[in-house]
Amino acid sequence: MGAYADVGLADGLALFFRSDLLRTFHLEDPRSGDVARHLAPGDPSLGLRARVLLRDRWAMSLQASARAPLARSGEVQEVVRDRAPYPVVGGLRRGAGVWHLQGMWNIGAAFERVFLGAALGYQWRGEGFEDRLLWNATLGATLSPRVGARLSLAGAHSLGFGSAPRASTPSGLGNGASWTTASLSADLRVAEGWYLGAALETALLGLRTKSRGLSLALSLGTQY
Repeated sequence: MGAYADVGLADGLALFFRSDLLRTFHLEDPRSGDVARHLAPGDPSLGLRARVLLRDRWAMSLQASARAPLARSGEVQEVVRDRAPYPVVGGLRRGAGVWHLQGMWNIGAAFERVFLGAALGYQWRGEGFEDRLLWNATLGATLSPRVGARLSLAGAHSLGFGSAPRASTPSGLGNGASWTTASLSADLRVAEGWYLGAALETALLGLRTKSRGLSLALSLGTQY
């Protein structure tokens, strides 16, 4: 369960907040067949976005944000292989436990019914964690006056230097985690200023210390 807010402070300047309000993890132990459930708060992120270019159909912005470590970083459950003799291969972590500072460069273009977007950024992680290169690309379309859809690719890639040991955890919240994902999402305007959304996401290439699988996220948003 997450939350996101974007508030305009002045022309071309916005304050944004995002956080996983609650994280849930369900992990099976193949040795017993039991499924353990773990809950943890998310790590809130606060940042500023400034528009630096607006010309014809094109817009460009820069943003900077900081994310605070609220969730504990320790391992809460062993992760073992699903075949005998069930060796331990890692541990489930509910949080990274370190501060994140990141900057992003964003560019986008809007046409009559189609829009394009791309972003490139750098993420610094505290406590000796490896820094990461971040990117995303989006193709979106207005399908009808009430329905919009987006296809997105995104990646986070650890750069391989850092003093902290790497963590093998299916949550992707430990040191050294990298991934590339694809998502397909749609939004439906259900009332004036109110939207329902759904997104399907799956991992692609370059996956390290993060589980595979298809995930579904539902959302409710408002604009004012």
